[in-house]
Order: sequence, then structure tokens, then C-alpha cells
Amino acid sequence: MEKVLVLLILGSLIAIVIGLVKPGLVIKWGEKKTRPRVLVFYGGLFIILFIALGMTGTSNSEKDSSHGNKSSAAVVDETSQKDVDLNADEAKTRLQTWVDTHKFPSSVSITAKDGKRKFDGFESECYTFALVGLSRTQLILVDATNGGLFIDDGKIMPLEEWYQKYIAPNNDTNTDKGNKNTGNYINKKFEWVEKPSVKNGYIIGKIKNISNREQFPTIRFALYDSQGNQIGTASDSLMSLKDGNTWSFKASVNNPRVTDYEFSGID
Repeated sequence: MEKVLVLLILGSLIAIVIGLVKPGLVIKWGEKKTRPRVLVFYGGLFIILFIALGMTGTSNSEKDSSHGNKSSAAVVDETSQKDVDLNADEAKTRLQTWVDTHKFPSSVSITAKDGKRKFDGFESECYTFALVGLSRTQLILVDATNGGLFIDDGKIMPLEEWYQKYIAPNNDTNTDKGNKNTGNYINKKFEWVEKPSVKNGYIIGKIKNISNREQFPTIRFALYDSQGNQIGTASDSLMSLKDGNTWSFKASVNNPRVTDYEFSGID
């Protein structure tokens, strides 16, 4: 149908060109064979055919789109229902991919917790991971059978649902003084002056108050052993930090089993 319409459109264009030169060649009826009659008849025909072609193309596109969406939905459905039987590395990779494709108000990372175990409400066992870097460490579950991602935040819920409800609304940080683009951005209140490091049994560093008001900061770190298990926390607090001022924090690490640490948050 589209090809026929295209040919008719081309024919009407040719008729217009010829008619403007010699109207009598394209108008074989009536006594008045003039250029205005050529434009009225063949111009009108061109417009009608062009509209018809557009409507035909839109209809076909909607059908193709509808068919494509149904196919995609079927693939997604099939993937989500298929048993994948993940191992620990695959589960962590799946979670890391999710983290990498989502924005957070501060730098976050994941670390293994206590392996695979059974949770209420799940038919299969789940691998457990810690999501650190937010105001507190979150327990993440990866279903070993179908790869589903969940969070145990007082109650177990889908990870994406939790993100959209509690994290995404707080990602309005792109206009905050441009600090996020410097690599030193922490959140809307603070930025790094000196990033954390370990010295003589303490996690040390410097932060700056960028909030335009006085703050009373507490900075926290999660502590891990050589197996990646969290075995404690370290923190330091300051009674008052005025806007624009810098604080040199010093969080004590007094557990000899600690081999690594992760920034958990500051408020």
C-alpha cells in the first residue's frame, strides 16, 4: 500500500511540474485548462496522498512497536522465571552490575557477608552482601535460584523498590556547588579535604563543611577482617563545625583483626 501511495505522490508532483508549463497536457477535461486549475487539482491530490501515506506509516509503526514490546516482555518474563542457580561470584557480579547502573548520594561499595543461607519467604537460599557507604550498612540478598535482588531493611523488599522509594529522591545533588564533580563530594553538607587513610591505629582525614550552616558531624566507618566480614565500626564526632571550616577527624581502630575499612557515612 505504501509503495502505491509513493508512486501516486510522485505522479502528482510530475503532473504539477508539467501543468505549470503546459496545463493542457495534464488537464483533459473542461474548457478552462489553466495553471491555477493544475495547482488546485494536483496540489490537492498531492496533499491528500501525503497525509494518507503518513497515516499508513504510523499505523505500521505502532503495530511493529506493539509486537516488539510484547516480544521484549516475553523475554524479560522468561528470564525472570528461569532458574539460573548462581554461584557466589555470579551473585556478586549481578549485584555489582545493579549498583553500577544506579546513582547514590555518596560513594557505595559491596562486600560479602556470611555466605548463603535461607530466609523466610524464599523457597531457595540467598547469598548475602553488605552495601556500605550510605548512612548505615545495608544487608542485600541475592536469590541463588533466580538472581532476584532484595534488601533486608527492617523488612525484606525488592532492592529496586527500596532504591526508588528511599534513595532516588535524595539524588538531587547535581546543583550543589559543583562539588560532586570535583571527586571530593560526600553529600550536600560535606566534602573531602583529605580522604581517609590509616595511621597508628586510627582512620584519619579531613572534611569541609559546605552546607552554609553550622553542623555537628559524626563520621563512621565499617571495619572488615581478611575474609571480608564486617567485625566492627569506627567513628569520630565533633561538637561544632561552622560553614566553610575544616575538621581533622580521627576514628580509633582497636581490633587487631581489622584488615580493611569502608566509609559508611557522615551526618
